[in-house]
Amino acid sequence: MEPGLWRRFEQGLAEVGATPDPTWRAPLTKYLELLLLWNAKMNLTAVRDPAGIVVRHFADSFAPLADLPGDARTLLDVGSGGGFPGAILAIARPGIAITLLESLHKKAAFLSTLKRELPLPNVTVEARRLEDFDRPAAFDVVISRAAIPLPGWFDAARPFRSSSGVILAMEGSEQSPLPPGATRRSYSLDGAVRAILRST
Repeated sequence: MEPGLWRRFEQGLAEVGATPDPTWRAPLTKYLELLLLWNAKMNLTAVRDPAGIVVRHFADSFAPLADLPGDARTLLDVGSGGGFPGAILAIARPGIAITLLESLHKKAAFLSTLKRELPLPNVTVEARRLEDFDRPAAFDVVISRAAIPLPGWFDAARPFRSSSGVILAMEGSEQSPLPPGATRRSYSLDGAVRAILRST
């Protein structure tokens, strides 16, 4: 990733409250190359310029880091699409076993390529819908970046969360009603207000 692009990424990280790690640069550079290559053939993301991708997808996917429990060992990302936020979190937290659940087989094929090429040994790709996912065990963290509309997401995710785990949702500028017991942590990125919703 060339210096100007890396600086934009660092600025985005600062906006979401994350600190850059130089070890992220190589895998994120490869990630960007693969995403641009695949996006030319299929619609992984509507954001197509590299600067937009590193801020609105890469930096934004680091926003949930502050909400991950320190002892989390497993994470399920539902509707992972282009790998946001699950594949990015796999780079940031290699000690967490992360399952990327994506029902569209073409997108799952991209995620499998990403796992192989970066590489991401802590990632497992599952090409299926949440309702068809026969989980091996409950997860410490279950997260979605707008794959399932709120507030129904929390009910859908609850069977997959461990007894001490958390459910997270990444919310755009349009706020949804908070379910009982859930909290909202807002942040700004690239001029837009976003939020992490958390429920235990």
